[in-house]
Amino acid sequence: MDSYDTVSERVWARMAIEHPEFTRSHNALADPYALEYLMFGGQIKVEPFKGNVMDVGANAGILTAYWALNGASVTAYEADPVTFKMLSDMIARTNLPATAINAAIWSHSGEVKFRGGSCIDHDRTVRGGCLWVPQRPDGFYEDPNAPIVTVPCISFTEALGDREWDCVKMDIEGSEFEVLMSTPVESLRQIKQLQLEFHHWWASNQQYKDLLTKLESVFTIEGPVYEPGHEWAGRYVWPVLTRKI
Repeated sequence: MDSYDTVSERVWARMAIEHPEFTRSHNALADPYALEYLMFGGQIKVEPFKGNVMDVGANAGILTAYWALNGASVTAYEADPVTFKMLSDMIARTNLPATAINAAIWSHSGEVKFRGGSCIDHDRTVRGGCLWVPQRPDGFYEDPNAPIVTVPCISFTEALGDREWDCVKMDIEGSEFEVLMSTPVESLRQIKQLQLEFHHWWASNQQYKDLLTKLESVFTIEGPVYEPGHEWAGRYVWPVLTRKI
């Protein structure tokens, strides 16, 4: 991995040309590695929207800031209380047209267990976490001894409400299976574009099959194949799902 200074110089030189509206103040973790991955890594389809955008699993808000700076009305959900403070402070400090909500998106509204923690990756601090669901393996490998806390949660159906969403980005560390399978198809049809990270270690082949079958009834799915030859599990990493007319 390139050094922090090398990556920082490279990514900010490119940001100044391609996204000059995005400043260092918008990168709350001062993490050029994450900035390069999200903005230039090719996994996520980085494009502006002028309508409603939902950032589910917003972390410190790199994409929240990008979309808000380019004309979207952004609602950002972040379950981890520590990361949420970074996100909300960044939004307030930079006067972004975005709303941050300290809650997990889950299969129901109420409360849910969450494990979040930090680790040092080379010369940067990485912060992350996941919902604590006993029947699933613990996917948050960076800090398996981090405390488990109770956080608010909102069902995806409730979060979507009765409005149409130009884009929803969902990066929730394996919880996408429970969330999307519990969301009615008519609610999913409120989303024009869904950018979804699949976490391959959390689901059985049947769970992948059931979820993709449901999603394909609403969306056209495009994205790189993670492991060629897999019929279901491992088919996608960060696909773009576009609502069918």
